[in-house]
Amino acid sequence: MADTRKQFLTAALANFIAKAAAAEAAGKDASVFYALIRNTTALLEAGDPQGQEAPAPVAPRKKPWQLEPQEGDFDMNLNYQRM
Repeated sequence: MADTRKQFLTAALANFIAKAAAAEAAGKDASVFYALIRNTTALLEAGDPQGQEAPAPVAPRKKPWQLEPQEGDFDMNLNYQRM
């Protein structure tokens, strides 16, 4: 997985460099491509994020406490049926 990621980032970096050069040759602003080049280079230098320890799994949520129906409680279903 890390090898595929590195290949993808390397190809993207080459693409951004080519587009930055083309934009400069056309006299356009290439600052967006330079930002992409910086970010992609930082990702390549950071290495494989998969090697980091995964966070602990979250404990399953408990069901909320619910009241049991009591004698004499208002029952909407029963009242609706009487209408």
